[in-house]
Amino acid sequence: MSRLLRNGLVKVDGIEAGGGPERKRYAITDAGITDVERWLATPQKPEEYLQSALYTKVVLALLTHRDAADILDTQRSEHLRTMRILTDRKRKGDLADQLICDHALFHLEADLRWLELTAARLDKLREAVAR
Repeated sequence: MSRLLRNGLVKVDGIEAGGGPERKRYAITDAGITDVERWLATPQKPEEYLQSALYTKVVLALLTHRDAADILDTQRSEHLRTMRILTDRKRKGDLADQLICDHALFHLEADLRWLELTAARLDKLREAVAR
């Protein structure tokens, strides 16, 4: 809030007194509204996913003659566990919760597809890394 206040995007609109410490009430300024409108109109850059810690782990495992399939299996289990948690939250949640959970679940599903594809190509990847 202090940054927003310093940049003129919000202003103190009053002080609320109560049983505890005083609380400041803030209101958005015209500059703040313009800033929010600009932010809303700017498309979010899609994530490229070209740097992946998981991919790095798989390649490093192959380079050090470890079982990369174990890494993929462990990761698959973690993804499925997270998906179960999100599915439960989605089932119990309101529309906003459902939408954010769907967003996360779709990304996890894509990751699972990558895990399966990588597992299927592990022998070829092992050969490529060995060169």
